[in-house]
Amino acid sequence: MYLRVLERYLGQLDILLQKAVQHIEQSDSQEQAILQSRLAEDMFAFHQQVSTCVGFALRAAYPLYDLPIPPLKADTVSFNGLRALVRQGKDFLHALPDEAQGQPMEEDIWSTAGFAERHFSTEEYIHLYALPNFFFHLGIVYALLRQAGVDLSKGDFDGFHVYPPGFRFEQQQASPSQ
Repeated sequence: MYLRVLERYLGQLDILLQKAVQHIEQSDSQEQAILQSRLAEDMFAFHQQVSTCVGFALRAAYPLYDLPIPPLKADTVSFNGLRALVRQGKDFLHALPDEAQGQPMEEDIWSTAGFAERHFSTEEYIHLYALPNFFFHLGIVYALLRQAGVDLSKGDFDGFHVYPPGFRFEQQQASPSQ
């Protein structure tokens, strides 16, 4: 099931990137400004958040079947390159052998988390480490695009929610002079 989750949300990541491209084409926004944007100075830039998100999809899957993580090769300095990277990640997930679509191995997994080496059971690795990290970077991508003015909703993130155009959770306050 977790492979379906990764595939689905890589698809949603591509939708976010597609909407960013449309936003750039229809506004004064500059592609490089968005690609280099950050939530905080000490965080990865947008383009690296996308790349890390795709990388975590593979890091969440391949070690569970004792397979080496395939290297991602794509231009990450353009939205077209980032969309190609997402497609490449999806292709790598689809390329897992049929036996990998079944139950993951029961052996413990070692992984690097920042500067630390961590030891996980398979369940811990999937549910407490790999999927949360994948969604962390996906969430940052969404936040940076919203910050850049891209018209996104929760439905663009998860593919389930639907809101009418112009919907706001909080209504704008009328100024005292109105």
